[in-house]
Amino acid sequence: MRNALAVTLAIAAIFSSACGDSQDSTTTIDITKLDSGNYPTSPIDITSVRTPQSGAIREALNIAAHTPIPFEYDDRFAYGSIFGYRQRVTADEPPYFEFTGIKERDFANEVPGLVAGWRTFGQRRQWPTLGRNLETYTLRFETSDSARNAAQKLVDRTPGDTYPIPGHPAALTKILGQDPFGGAKMRSWLVHDDILIYMQIDDPVSRPPDFSDYSNIVKKFYDKQIGLLPNYHRTPLHDIPTLPFDIDGMLSRTIPSEQNANVPQVYPARAVVSSTKRPLDISRAFEDAGVDYVSDARGAIVYRARDAKAADRLSAAFGGGAHDLTGLMPPTPHPNIPTSACYAVDIEDETYSNLRPQCRIVVGRYVARVVGTNLQDTYQRTAAQYKLLANTE
Repeated sequence: MRNALAVTLAIAAIFSSACGDSQDSTTTIDITKLDSGNYPTSPIDITSVRTPQSGAIREALNIAAHTPIPFEYDDRFAYGSIFGYRQRVTADEPPYFEFTGIKERDFANEVPGLVAGWRTFGQRRQWPTLGRNLETYTLRFETSDSARNAAQKLVDRTPGDTYPIPGHPAALTKILGQDPFGGAKMRSWLVHDDILIYMQIDDPVSRPPDFSDYSNIVKKFYDKQIGLLPNYHRTPLHDIPTLPFDIDGMLSRTIPSEQNANVPQVYPARAVVSSTKRPLDISRAFEDAGVDYVSDARGAIVYRARDAKAADRLSAAFGGGAHDLTGLMPPTPHPNIPTSACYAVDIEDETYSNLRPQCRIVVGRYVARVVGTNLQDTYQRTAAQYKLLANTE
């Protein structure tokens, strides 16, 4: 499947972590009793995991922090994608536009000047085949000319008839009518300075297609996105490769994985929300708790809330149904962290054999979720994560 990559732990965690209990971070934990095995308990040197992509990914996440989430401009689209599609966009991880004939590996030659961007999804129903679906890109180019060139080339290479977008006469839009298999589609591009904004609407069920409604959805997205862009401060092109990829030391205090298939990052809260299957629920929990960043080192994720009380509320919200617990056993506490919630995998159900045990803890203003290869390993990782946060509080 094109563009489908394994999602990072931060995104996977949002899909699967939850708990029905309420945690209280005011309970005193004796960290001397925590068996952390050989896992790190003091800030980690993360320079070794930096890659040539790290700076561009940071800029993509800066764009994500100023990209609208579909439910914000049309509350009919309260679901996110159930698939693990990659959302960040860089020159090395370019977008893919179906039916243009431009392959990802050829994108830089065919459409030069891409800097970074972010991709979002919105669905009317939990399953994409049961309702209308949205896909958007917000892409920064090196210049406004390169953004305009990209828009013109992509629309010229896209089949279909033109269609107007109200309030945006400069938008370049194509529609494909109802067909027996793929349903109706609308694709639209709009250039705003050096930013190329794109939306695709895919409707597999409506008979006949309502292109007027589609165009109004596109308009609402354009209006919302253009309204957010003044707060996006572009990193100068020559500074992007050296952008720091840790924020306030969060990544250095997050348990890493032995596998480094994906670059560890600190995500702005909006990027995490837009990556979930139930973004509206997560958005409400994040807003209430004042979550600003989420670090993902693949071995654990750490959410930073406004304060300790907010972290308790966030953990309780996770346990109140915002996340999917399918395939996991009811929670029990870590042997030496009574405020934690740990989940074993239901070994009787082979459907969920790919799940791993996990624990959730609250330490001060942080909520952390840790996964391991087995329950004992998860306990040790969780102990190490607790010490990492407690020692730096």
